[in-house]
Amino acid sequence: MKRHFLVLKLFLSSLALLVLWTCSDSSTNPKEDNTDDNVTGEGTVVLAEITNILNESDLSSLTSYSGAEGTFYFSSANEKIMSLNRNDIIVSGVVDAAEEGFFRKISSISQSENEITVFTEQANFEDAIESGHMSFKQTLKSNQIESTKIEPGISLEKAADSDYTIVNIPNYQIADGITVNGNVGYNIAFEFNIDVDDFQLKELSFIVTSGFFSELNFETTVNSEVYDKINIATILYTPITIMIGELPVVISPELSIYVGIDGEVSMGIKTGIEQEIDCEGGLQYNGSWSPVNNFTSNFEFSSPELNDACHLIGYLGPEFALKLYGIVGPYAYLRGYIELDANMVDDVPWWGLYGGFRNGLGVKLEVLGNTIADYEPDPIIDYRKTLMTGHGDVNHNWDLQNLESIPASGKFSIDLDQTDTPFICYQATRGSDQVLRLAHSVNGFWELETVDMMWHRSACWPKLVVNNDNIHISYMGETQSGSPQFKYAHYNDNTWQIDTLDFYNAYNNIQLIVDDNGEIHIFANNVDQHELTYFNKSETGWSGQVLLSDVGYYEGSSSAALSTQKVPYLFYFDFLNSGEWKLGHFDNDTWIEEVVPNETSRLLAHASLTFDQNNSPMIAYNTYYYPNLFLVSNKGSGWNTDTVDATYIEYVTLNVDADNIEHMSYYDTGDILKYARWLGDGWGIEKVDRTSDVGRCSDSELDSQGNPHIVYYDYTNKIIKYAKYTGN
Repeated sequence: MKRHFLVLKLFLSSLALLVLWTCSDSSTNPKEDNTDDNVTGEGTVVLAEITNILNESDLSSLTSYSGAEGTFYFSSANEKIMSLNRNDIIVSGVVDAAEEGFFRKISSISQSENEITVFTEQANFEDAIESGHMSFKQTLKSNQIESTKIEPGISLEKAADSDYTIVNIPNYQIADGITVNGNVGYNIAFEFNIDVDDFQLKELSFIVTSGFFSELNFETTVNSEVYDKINIATILYTPITIMIGELPVVISPELSIYVGIDGEVSMGIKTGIEQEIDCEGGLQYNGSWSPVNNFTSNFEFSSPELNDACHLIGYLGPEFALKLYGIVGPYAYLRGYIELDANMVDDVPWWGLYGGFRNGLGVKLEVLGNTIADYEPDPIIDYRKTLMTGHGDVNHNWDLQNLESIPASGKFSIDLDQTDTPFICYQATRGSDQVLRLAHSVNGFWELETVDMMWHRSACWPKLVVNNDNIHISYMGETQSGSPQFKYAHYNDNTWQIDTLDFYNAYNNIQLIVDDNGEIHIFANNVDQHELTYFNKSETGWSGQVLLSDVGYYEGSSSAALSTQKVPYLFYFDFLNSGEWKLGHFDNDTWIEEVVPNETSRLLAHASLTFDQNNSPMIAYNTYYYPNLFLVSNKGSGWNTDTVDATYIEYVTLNVDADNIEHMSYYDTGDILKYARWLGDGWGIEKVDRTSDVGRCSDSELDSQGNPHIVYYDYTNKIIKYAKYTGN
């Protein structure tokens, strides 16, 4: 099996500049001569006056040390011990009484006739170091393993042809009636850099480089609900003392392998996956946290065996922690997983097999400092790929696929690139938080990633545009503390760049247009100020202006499109002013608008604007409390209205193909996803999917052949789905 490499990066910095790594061979160990070429360290420090370095001679009378309580017992006192005072900091490398050294702050000292007792609490670098920088680097090798704790039946071996450590899992019973079989291999190295200035932690970086592969197979003989995570192997590496000037720094790498399964399983399931990963993930802190992630992956799999309903996620992978003086500092994890979601006893049986991985990391500041709080975000890489799906399709003109089984909200957004590859953007729930997700199809499989954290932001409708291999998303997010943030994300050259357009107000009815010159046009309703707002990004940067005050903010009642003359237009509901429906555009720098008549004089619910090949505007819409899907258009002789479908509908999207034929996708509130197409003498309407309550949140786009692609929500089963037209 080909080996790939995993790179996990954590950057913590109040400065823009990162510590640069340079190698030296200054690793030493007071307890034993450590000349391992795999361990290096360098740096310089200026210690605080209260920092005391204790060597073997100073600790010669130490009879015992309770690391848990931080209490030292001395049988007698030498000059160094007698000079210690309350609030002093004491530091030692690896010694017999403290196998991971210690880094403590004295809280009190008591003395009896036969013993001196020193009581301490945990110290940190900001207490002990006035200024300095430290850099460490180590490659973990099997000959550095100090001890292991392995579950019965699990075995550990070194690969014959590489530095990989392999953990074998032969027929391990993870829960009653559930057996896992497979292996995981890894090859890990890390770098750790710290900068302190004026008793403050200014910069910290943690980099883990690892080759990773796994094989994971599950077999079930029971029907049950199970949520089990088991530590099958813990591997402790020998603590290393690295001298930074006169300061001994003790690092102790620790790695654990976890296997787990979550969900509802049924009898008779057999499924498995092989996975290889090459990824780069990290965090950066420059006044606020931001993620860094790049990755590739490869999967091998076969069709699952199943005969009932189930939803299971099985996972396997390492968790790595770097301890300083026995206290966990930075840490990282990688978790490869397989997901099987199915209902084979439904009226229309379906199933989906997915593979993915999650990469997370964080830092605990207990021994590093107290300026910055501990931080662990959701996974910085949360990747999921559709491997196989099966359906009993109700309409064989359509290829139906499952993207992701996840609670979702708002409306989805779909666009196609120049090769007709579909990209889909949506808001979804991960744990207790909201995330902005992006999916795209690669050779028939779906690859998914998390673009940004939205924390607790309620349902929003992100807007996606794919233009000349660039991905653009405008959306409403928020900070972890709950402050609103109106954002724009742009993906180019394998990197996401996220701009915050407004730090203070919430927006909805977000519309995004990218013109042929690459200029960005965003229309949105400022919910807090009741303003229709326009943002524009050109070569000179971002600008914004208020187009109209006292506007309403019914989500879904606005729609923007680029005319065939390359002019951005916006259709919107002027609810709080005249109550009129309006179509507006810029004539140079002047905002021009006209009233669009409607047949119902009702509240506009959902609308979709487009232009035909003759530059004629047309709008599909529905209203609240009134049935019918309408199409209103102006083809040169004034506005005309046509009834498309006489039923209650929501989430309509209108497209026009190269032959000037109108296409619409929409949700029939009778729980059906529908598609309508103009046939020349009337509307042809199909039921695309009616397997359950399907069709909410839908959006659609046409490919270069005029075939529709639709994204929509299966509300009953909480599945995001995709439909592609394959008929004539």
